[in-house]
Amino acid sequence: MKFGYKFKILRGYTFDSEFIFTEYVDKIYSLKSSVSPGDPIYIISKLLLNSLYGRFGMSPETENHIIINNDNEQFLLDYKILNVLDLKNGNSLLTYKMKENSHNTNLNISIPIASSITAMARVYMSQFKNNPLFDLLYTDTDSAFTDKAIDYKNYR
Repeated sequence: MKFGYKFKILRGYTFDSEFIFTEYVDKIYSLKSSVSPGDPIYIISKLLLNSLYGRFGMSPETENHIIINNDNEQFLLDYKILNVLDLKNGNSLLTYKMKENSHNTNLNISIPIASSITAMARVYMSQFKNNPLFDLLYTDTDSAFTDKAIDYKNYR
């Protein structure tokens, strides 16, 4: 709007805001912080933290795989076949998706939660970008590398 654009809002969504994963994240992060980066617990903790976010951002259109007898033509009619690998023994490995308008509703995904996590990470990491106290060498959604040591307790 400061550049002269005008907006007409057609529709929107509102969401209740809650910190639904605070206890989980704090516990796993504390576990991760208590060991050295080469420790298996560190790697597992980091994977659990990253998988939480990734789980919510998954596509609802999943690929499935099945080995079927080459004579099973009914299967071909019921699904969208993406790839067929003939196993040379009367069977084939099929990669398939459900037909249009039939999503797997039991995936536990939430695009609003994944978007919120991404947005909050960007806001948090913005403290390290263009900070005059140090030169930023690299940043990701969950890490920053600088030319000086940072006391992360000052950044929350």
